[in-house]
Amino acid sequence: LRVPQTGERDDPLAIGVAVHDALEQGYRTGQFYPTSKVLEELGLSSEAMLEVRVMAEAYRAAYPSGPVEFKWHGLEAPISYEIDGHEVLAKLDGFFEVEEPTTVSGGVADIHLEPGIYSFETKTKIPGFDRGLYEAEWQSNSQASFQLLTLKANAARLGFKPEDVKGVLVNVIERPTVFE
Repeated sequence: LRVPQTGERDDPLAIGVAVHDALEQGYRTGQFYPTSKVLEELGLSSEAMLEVRVMAEAYRAAYPSGPVEFKWHGLEAPISYEIDGHEVLAKLDGFFEVEEPTTVSGGVADIHLEPGIYSFETKTKIPGFDRGLYEAEWQSNSQASFQLLTLKANAARLGFKPEDVKGVLVNVIERPTVFE
């Protein structure tokens, strides 16, 4: 991964972090804009910042009342555990508890969640990249499996049982197409 100089970053990771922060700020304060601390750390290009603003505003327009309210247990949580004598370090965007059967709007289709614990992951997708290929790529690199393993391995420490872990909810935000 090439990390560009300050003021030049436009990579998916930097854009995703900025969008995540803008949404968090927006639903908390009403201002859908990343914090100055995050912007300073990331050093986004002006084009990337435009993408962040467009994605945050589109998300706000689609979900004006904010995301579905879940009982959150952690956000941006780094978790370490051991497998066969090797330390594993993982990061979860978040994990939450569903207390009763719930349906959330999934953009493409509604998603039905049964009571339990779910990992939450936010990803950004390049415009025009086939959704089916995007999903297949995400599945093939086993991200969901690692997230489920992380939650189950840490269940007791986090206050629940391994069998309470039900799945991963992935929030995909498509980067906007910029027309010049």
